[in-house]
Amino acid sequence: MQVNELLERFKHGETDFAKADLRNANLSGLDLRGINLHSADLTDANFSNSDLTDANLSGAVMIRASLEGAILKNTNLSKTNLAAANIRKVIVENTDLRNANLMYAHLCGNSLLRAKLEGAQMDWLCLVDTELTEDQKSLVPSHALTGSGSDNEGYKSSSAEGGLGTSYRGSGGMLGTSYKGSTPIDNKKKQDWC
Repeated sequence: MQVNELLERFKHGETDFAKADLRNANLSGLDLRGINLHSADLTDANFSNSDLTDANLSGAVMIRASLEGAILKNTNLSKTNLAAANIRKVIVENTDLRNANLMYAHLCGNSLLRAKLEGAQMDWLCLVDTELTEDQKSLVPSHALTGSGSDNEGYKSSSAEGGLGTSYRGSGGMLGTSYKGSTPIDNKKKQDWC
């Protein structure tokens, strides 16, 4: 499906675009409230600064997608593959990320206090300067990027003290066949990564 076709149909009141193929689509800065993109292929799509209030993106493939600055109120992202996605500085309110793949994603600079994260895969996730509840902190693996050294910025907990672990490597196709994530960045400064 072409972006122009989707936008024309959406403008005329159609909202159901489940399973659409919108790889590399530029949907930035748009009002997409209530759109249904359930199980769509949104690999490398750009939703930066778009309003996705009440949108259904559950089960979608959003590898390397950009949601930076998006409005995610009542947005369903459950079971969505958001590996290596840019989800910085979003507005989160009743956002469902349960059982989502968030590996290598950037969720830095957010308040996730009103997000549902249960069952999400969060290995190597970046959470620098992100607000989390105590219950959410308990879900974060120790090798997620969470803070910088001994300063007070970023989230800290006893289970995740701001380290990358021994390396930052891709493993076994979790991002899909097109991702080559085997370059270690453990020697890079955290601020360069996030």
